[in-house]
Amino acid sequence: MHVQLNDPLLYKFWNVARAAYEADVIITLPKLKTHAMMYYTGAVKNQFACVPGSQKGGLHTKLTDVNNFSKMLLDLNSVVRNFVPKVR
Repeated sequence: MHVQLNDPLLYKFWNVARAAYEADVIITLPKLKTHAMMYYTGAVKNQFACVPGSQKGGLHTKLTDVNNFSKMLLDLNSVVRNFVPKVR
């Protein structure tokens, strides 16, 4: 599903997996996990699962700067919060 984010930090247009977009609820739990670029992600990167397939790799490849990767994750969390009815 194509969605548009108002006032993004980095990306205005997003593709969201149809299953996530049409879900009645998404339950997300933090996981104690390290990440090469972010060091620790907690639950912030959980919404990355809403990005369809190979687009995840493309974002990792394009966003080699930690600040831009962080902005992308914040934008993605805003997308999920705004377009998925219930995120818990």
